Amino acid sequence: MDPRISKIVEIFALVLIAIIGLYLLEKNPIVFDLTKNQRYSPDKKIIELLNKLDDNVYVKVFYDKGIGEYSKVEEVLRNLSRYSPKVKYSFLDPRKDVVKAQLYGFSSSNQILIIYKNRKKFENTIDNEKFANVVANLLRQKEGKILFTIGHKELSIDNSANDGLSILVSSLKEEGLKVETINLAAVEESNSIETHKPLALFVVGPKIDFTEEELQKVKDYLYDGGKLVFALKSYNKSKFKNLEKLFKEYGIDVKEDFILGMDPSNVAIVLANVVNLPYLASLYNVNFYLLNPNIVERYKEVKDVSLSEVLTAKGIKVTQEMMKKEKIIISRDSLNDYTVGIMAEKIIKDKKANLLVIGDYGMFMNGLINAGENINFVLAIIDYFSDTQSNFVFKPKDIPDLPILIPLYQQVLLYIVILGFPLLFLFSYFLFIRRRKVQS
Repeated sequence: MDPRISKIVEIFALVLIAIIGLYLLEKNPIVFDLTKNQRYSPDKKIIELLNKLDDNVYVKVFYDKGIGEYSKVEEVLRNLSRYSPKVKYSFLDPRKDVVKAQLYGFSSSNQILIIYKNRKKFENTIDNEKFANVVANLLRQKEGKILFTIGHKELSIDNSANDGLSILVSSLKEEGLKVETINLAAVEESNSIETHKPLALFVVGPKIDFTEEELQKVKDYLYDGGKLVFALKSYNKSKFKNLEKLFKEYGIDVKEDFILGMDPSNVAIVLANVVNLPYLASLYNVNFYLLNPNIVERYKEVKDVSLSEVLTAKGIKVTQEMMKKEKIIISRDSLNDYTVGIMAEKIIKDKKANLLVIGDYGMFMNGLINAGENINFVLAIIDYFSDTQSNFVFKPKDIPDLPILIPLYQQVLLYIVILGFPLLFLFSYFLFIRRRKVQS
């Protein structure tokens, strides 16, 4: 064969190999996860969950390419789709696909729609764990009604401001639940708790005590196996004498002298450390961001009531200077323990009554319900009440999401892999050609 033709064939073969290699890398990119706990690799349980589905999960991303979250979301979805063929995703352009986005139900840009069968959920951003939790929630068809009390200056379910509950209500409705309010002071039979037959009764941020008549209605509801959640904050025992009777009857003591306020100038990042969860086991490692709970304790000598610390959180104070530098240093000495809440469980005539007291209603508010795993915490409570707990509760591999510092030796390894090997290949190839020229 003519030497010139041979060289052309060699060059063509090399170019073809390079093109095929680049194509394979594009379809199956090699990802080096050098983080200690494999932070960027999907949990095996997540992949198992996705691959066991009997239908595909479709994801529509209505994102502007100009924002930083775009590449992060794209990477998460691409990575998940590599491990599971059940994940199908596509991007909608806010400039070109407005009509299509409206048909899907997007209310604004920079939203993500996750669809499984006839159920859907909107999110603002996702990571591996959040995606798996959304899919797990879509798998669980919830039925029932959630009641919110009114008449005690509770937080409003219709309020869309930061201190309202409208986002929580929307999330509950997306889960298939009905949401209504009830005024326990009303005397009409149609407004009784028994008439509504709720899955759970929520009292979020009461500022006025319950009357004796209202308290009796609550006790009757619990006596019939009711599920009651109190979310408190500005709590003064002298102002809530009737509620104190109820809490004491169920063995719960709310300490009024340990109330921490939301102080924007002295932010508290709270990490979760579950210590004992015989009831809400699926809440393992639930974390709350910017949550300052009251301390809730138990009365130790209460008959016929089973008590458990629902959640003990670890909190750390973060200064504005640390926030500006985007570098948060956490040491064991800087962490403080906070009890977020306690649940009492009482068996009455073969029916199980549950009273859960949470020390800070902040997690329910619009400003915080989507922070951390607050919404999943609420949904997990409802799952427990409805006896539909899921085995799928996926948590981030490190909390909180702090800047990652790659050690110098890992950086050197990365440069060797990315730059060194290609240069070595080119050097060897040209050395081989030159040697052939010398020999010829």
